[in-house]
Amino acid sequence: MNHNSDHVTRKEWIILALVFIALIASVVLSYTHPIWFKERWVVEDGPTEWTTVAWLLGCSLICIQRFKQTLPRTAARRIYFVMVLFFIFGAGEEVSWGQRILGIESNEFFETHNAQTETNLHNLVVGEVKINKLIFGAGFALVLMTYLLVINSFYRKHKSVKAWIDRWQIPIPKHIHTISYFVLILIVELGVSSSKRGELIEFAAPTLVWLNLWQPFNSDIFNK
Repeated sequence: MNHNSDHVTRKEWIILALVFIALIASVVLSYTHPIWFKERWVVEDGPTEWTTVAWLLGCSLICIQRFKQTLPRTAARRIYFVMVLFFIFGAGEEVSWGQRILGIESNEFFETHNAQTETNLHNLVVGEVKINKLIFGAGFALVLMTYLLVINSFYRKHKSVKAWIDRWQIPIPKHIHTISYFVLILIVELGVSSSKRGELIEFAAPTLVWLNLWQPFNSDIFNK
């Protein structure tokens, strides 16, 4: 029996409401208090960055739980192992692996090739190409759009695709999750009056990813 559902729980509505209230407040702040917005709100090691780290670690915890639920030596277990590493990597990169907190100086390589002279990979510059824009920007956007629009659609329409994805235990987004991703991008790209608008996408997107992992459309596959 198919128990897939786009039903949105009360807790999901509360989390989504808090995220978008914070986003709208940020849009207003970018106009009314632009200096405070840049130097206090979206600054390195500021509240938005640490919120990003918290949600990324939260995503890793869910993936650890999924990993423990899956059978040994299966593709699903390998997928969740990689996802755990991915989210931990993302959290570490966000705070430059604690470099600023611990007061550690970057070595010569990162001093030369990192746009912020910090010890992280996402701000590396190769020639004239910024890794952050190429891989973590355009690359991530392409993967996300494929996931939200192509994989999601095929899952809902084709039984063979559904069976394959369920066997790999890949979480599929609910309609509200998909809509929220696009609303997030529209609010930030069209509403924020600051070159630091990308920090707000990093601030809010991990929350949506966490919801997507926690309460996916095909949550029944995790309850069997």
